[in-house]
Amino acid sequence: DLMPIVDDPEEVIKIINDFYTQKKSELTPNYEL
Repeated sequence: DLMPIVDDPEEVIKIINDFYTQKKSELTPNYEL
């Protein structure tokens, strides 16, 4: 598990969102928000 331990909920959301965005872009390279 590469998820770092963070107490700040906003930081957790940011990390998860960044991670999800990276995975999403890997699966669909042409995907844009």
